[in-house]
Amino acid sequence: MKKEQCKYSDKLNAYIDAELSKHDFDKVKKHLKNCHLCQQELRELMKVNSFLKNYQEEELAESVIQNILNNADQMNLDPQRFRFKQRVVSFSVAASIILSFATGVLMSNLAFSQDTETTSFELGQSTLYSYFEGGE
Repeated sequence: MKKEQCKYSDKLNAYIDAELSKHDFDKVKKHLKNCHLCQQELRELMKVNSFLKNYQEEELAESVIQNILNNADQMNLDPQRFRFKQRVVSFSVAASIILSFATGVLMSNLAFSQDTETTSFELGQSTLYSYFEGGE
């Protein structure tokens, strides 16, 4: 269910913060006298603004900040070791892609080989669907 919305509702925040031009401010003020949707939304926005004005950000104690910085300094962040691990992962991914591609080529060559006497690869005759249906 879509919430009803007035065309002036997007200007209400600017109205509260006095960011509108004099002309737009007067239009919104006049509109608010007759629009119950905007009146309700204005009340909700004012509640949120009131809450945010009362909100105070707590400062961290200097000892906590110093503790965090000391712990960060103690961590062994060796950039060469990180690069080595990154290279190992990259080469592993590349090797698995090449191996998968080579296996696919080999399997397709065996599956579509014209020489059936020397090919030991066989395709199954029944499907998974026929297995569950009880047929072969």
